[in-house]
Amino acid sequence: MKEKDEKHHCYRLQPLWAMLADRFCQQGYPVTVLDHDESDFCKLPYSFCGLKQRAVAVDLEDLQEAKIDQASEVYVLTKDDCTNTLCALMIYSVFRVRESWCG
Repeated sequence: MKEKDEKHHCYRLQPLWAMLADRFCQQGYPVTVLDHDESDFCKLPYSFCGLKQRAVAVDLEDLQEAKIDQASEVYVLTKDDCTNTLCALMIYSVFRVRESWCG
């Protein structure tokens, strides 16, 4: 398991990923959930204690504002596989986040 000061970011909430984000948060890990549609934040459990931020997955300014370069892991989960791959590659190459996952 990673150290508790590391940050985890997730994009586009689906029920399973919302539960995972909540679990990381409940275990004391700093979690930020990014989504371009703020109404999707309602998919997070009531107990979610992390941060929520509106962002577009492939927008460099949005990613910089979210401090993605400080993340230890990033999970990219948009509805489009091409966007997932592009975003994960951007996060890895531009922001040097070694653990960027797309689903």
